[in-house]
Amino acid sequence: ATAYNKVTYQAEIMVIVPEGPYVVNGGYTINDNEGNNNGAVDNGETIKLNYTLNNVGVETASNVSLAISSTSNDVTISDNNESFGDIAANSTTTKEDAFTFSVRDGIEDQTVIPMSYSISGDNLDTRSGEFSITINAPKPQIAFVRINDSEGGNNNGAFDAGETVKLIFKVSNNGHAPLAAGTARLSCMTEGITIVSEAVDVPMVNAGASQNIEFIATAAETLSESNASFSVYVVSGAYMDGIIIDIALVSQMEDWESNSFNTYAWQNSSSAHWTIVSTGAYAGQYCAK
Repeated sequence: ATAYNKVTYQAEIMVIVPEGPYVVNGGYTINDNEGNNNGAVDNGETIKLNYTLNNVGVETASNVSLAISSTSNDVTISDNNESFGDIAANSTTTKEDAFTFSVRDGIEDQTVIPMSYSISGDNLDTRSGEFSITINAPKPQIAFVRINDSEGGNNNGAFDAGETVKLIFKVSNNGHAPLAAGTARLSCMTEGITIVSEAVDVPMVNAGASQNIEFIATAAETLSESNASFSVYVVSGAYMDGIIIDIALVSQMEDWESNSFNTYAWQNSSSAHWTIVSTGAYAGQYCAK
């Protein structure tokens, strides 16, 4: 129907034949109790589908069966056929654990799996249709956070010559499934830089969460480079991420900010008596006079 100054509404309606059975797809629910039992389909899980069929006709549907299939290589269906028996008119039948399939580990987060179904019976015309299942998976991302030189350096947040520092990185999970515990590795080919802890454990990271990890590195007293190039990557099962970053290196500067001659191995070969004073410094607070 239409009317003046109104928006026409269009939709599909189901027209049921006035005789015989008519079985339609009633949908499914997820059983992932062999996985993390969160009611969703996650990477690497074996899934069972609880499936429902509705007979919206006026007669009993006899010896009804339902089969499913998929063209996706990301799932393997091991149980694709289920018998529903007889379904009375205007009634519903649900089969628990009707179908079984496994999801490939390493599948990309939010991959949509196309599925097809076929309903048949002794007194039914075969009816086919399609549905889809969205897969949740982790999506790791690693990023550099900061330098911590509070214990092995001068606590200025830089990587100075002669220091032992902690290089702090953040592992984020931007996916929709937990990121399993894994390993992160750090390497550096820059001369004068030594990685003390090349590999560290990464705990499980929930979807949407993050976790900081620390590597320990040292710089030689004398550095020939002004930057160090680091390669870091995190691996969790079939999932990984990595980056290459450059961190500035600060060469050691000889000064008298300790208010003594004890910081460096100074040698006075003259007869002059050198002292530390707090006036006239070019930089900092102290100078030698």
